[in-house]
Order: sequence, then C-alpha cells, then structure tokens
Amino acid sequence: MEKETPISIIPPPPHKKREASFELLRIICMLLIILSHFEGHGGWIYNMIGYNYVLAKLLHSIFTPSVNLFVMISAYFGCMRELRSIQWKKIGKLYLQLQFYSLLLFAIFLGTGLINFNYGWLIDTLFPIARGKYWFFSAYVFMMLASPLLNFLIKRLGRKQHFILCIFIALIAVCQNAIFGTMLPLSGGYSGVWFCLLYIIAAYIRKYDISFKNKISAIACLLVYLAIVATGYFVNFGYTDLPTLFASIFIFLVFKKFKIKNLRISRMICFASSLTFGIYLIHDSPEMRAFMYQNIFFSYKFYDSRISCLIMIGFIFATFFACGAIEFSRQKLFDILYLSYSKTLKGKIHSPKILTFLKQKINVCFFARENEYVYTSKQNE
Repeated sequence: MEKETPISIIPPPPHKKREASFELLRIICMLLIILSHFEGHGGWIYNMIGYNYVLAKLLHSIFTPSVNLFVMISAYFGCMRELRSIQWKKIGKLYLQLQFYSLLLFAIFLGTGLINFNYGWLIDTLFPIARGKYWFFSAYVFMMLASPLLNFLIKRLGRKQHFILCIFIALIAVCQNAIFGTMLPLSGGYSGVWFCLLYIIAAYIRKYDISFKNKISAIACLLVYLAIVATGYFVNFGYTDLPTLFASIFIFLVFKKFKIKNLRISRMICFASSLTFGIYLIHDSPEMRAFMYQNIFFSYKFYDSRISCLIMIGFIFATFFACGAIEFSRQKLFDILYLSYSKTLKGKIHSPKILTFLKQKINVCFFARENEYVYTSKQNE
C-alpha cells in the first residue's frame, strides 16, 4: 500500500511571479531606510565626529533614493496589471498588517508604562492612515487608489507623449520651489502626489522596456551617480530633487538588468523581502521610535567611539533581523487565524455586497469600452 502524501495544514499562497533582483533591491532599500532613521531619530549624524561623520554623511547620500525606489518597484508591476479595478484585497491586507502593529505596540507601551495615555495618540493608533501615523503608507494608499486612473491615462499615451510627461515631471523636480511654490502638494516627496508621478515614470520604463543598451552608457551613469553621492555630502538632497530622481532611475535600471538565476538564492531573497514592510512598521512606529535608540541600543554611549559608524551599521542589521523575526511570527499567526476562519465558514467567504457593487461601478465607469488591460508589442511600437 502506497504511503499517502501528507496534507499541508496551511494552504500555500497562490503562485505569484517575483523577480529576485527587485526583491533584493527592496531589502537594500529597507536597510538604508533604517540607516537614515538611526542617523536622524537616533542622533548619530548630529554627534559623530571625524571620519565617522564623513562615512555617515556618504551613507546618507546613498540612502536618499530608497523611498523613491520602493514606490517605483510597486508601480513597475502595478501598471501592467490585467485587473483594472482598485486592488482592494492588497490594500486590505496591508491595512490589517498596519493596524495590527499600531494597536499592539500602543497597547504594549501603554500597559508597561513606557508611554502615558494621550487621546491624540489613541486617535492616531485607531486611524493610522487618516492621521498619517505612517506617512509612507498613507501616501502609498493614495497612489494605489489612483492607480486605475493612472493606468487608464498611461495606456492612452503614445511613447512620445509619455516621454514628454516624464520630462515634465523632471522639470517639476527641478523647479517645484522656484516656479510652482505651494501649487503642487509634493511636500518634499512625503505625499501621494509625488508617488503618482513616480508611478508614471516607472510605467514608462516597463511599457517600453527601457534598459541600458551597452556597458558604456551604464558606466557613464555610474560615474554621474557617484558624483551625486559625493555632492550629497555637502547638499542634503530631498526625495523630489532632480539628482535624487536621476539616481533612483539609474539604480532601478541597474537592478532591472541584473538577474539572479540561482533558485535557492532567489527564494531566500524573496522570503526576506516579504518581511520588509513589517520591519518598517515595527521599527519606525512612534512608540518604538521614542524608545528604541536610547533604551535598547543606548546609542548615546557610542557617539564618540572610534568605530561609531561600524557600531551603528551593526545596530541596523540587528534591527532588520529582530523586526524580521517578529514579522515572520505575525505572518504565521495570521495564516493560522485565516485557516480557522475559513474552516468556521466552511470555505464560504463572501465580500460585502457594497464593496462588490462599488468595484463594478468603477469598472463600468472607466473601462466599459476596453478590452483586457495588457500591453502588446504593437502598442509599444
């Protein structure tokens, strides 16, 4: 008698093609984002001296494109989606993850007496998106809600029109303060409007398969990027500044060209990448931010060390792995809860009728006369 194949307790997630090179870029960006938080919130950049300060400033210059890259990676894949409606399921999943950490961390810090009760803090915890508790997620949700309209626009643009629009975005980055002033709510890149502009640029790269044609162009861009990093030591570039935008596009194209063929390494990278959003939510929560640097890592004790920059880098990796372990545990917990919920309803999980009605209306409104949303080679010509 043949041995029966054991049935997995938790059903495997649906197959989703993920490019390991972009997932590796997510990991690197998250490490650099943690670096920037240590330098700013942790006070390292304000207290380092000598060569440690120089290294910290150069690392900060390398970090600057990281937030733009996070947005561009999501836009690169989102702009080609066949589903033409708003990604309610993805938004709901991310919001549930955010609300979990928002409530959990507030309860832990309040229960242990590490923070005092404050009504404003409670409201921020209960309504994190509306109150901007995590500014990145609030701006990201805005972009996702706008994505059907953006895709609707992108599909109708010819290559020349799309390119001109990208150039116009670059001009906005250059002249936003001098010409536009407060007319465009870019908020230095901390806004959903800027994320939408990055979405359009990433869509151009995807739609027309923009990449480095030869090594000379790649080397030339590398030299320019190194010049930007060196200049960033003296000038604090923001997310919307032209050098940061150029650096973001250059790094994105490098990782687009770079392919990881080893299957085992690809799986490891994709696994670590799936933890990055949770790592962000944990370490940059207002509760943890006010406590971590001074009471877990005791940063102030190492500012004057000869190897303070190396110590800070060690703390960064420690934060990444510790928060990653917490996020992995949350994922497993949610898997178990989902399985229990599915069994309780005997597999009959229905979305609220009102959401189904709204999604149908949105599709009919914007895409009633359209075929499947897939770019063909003819459209790219």
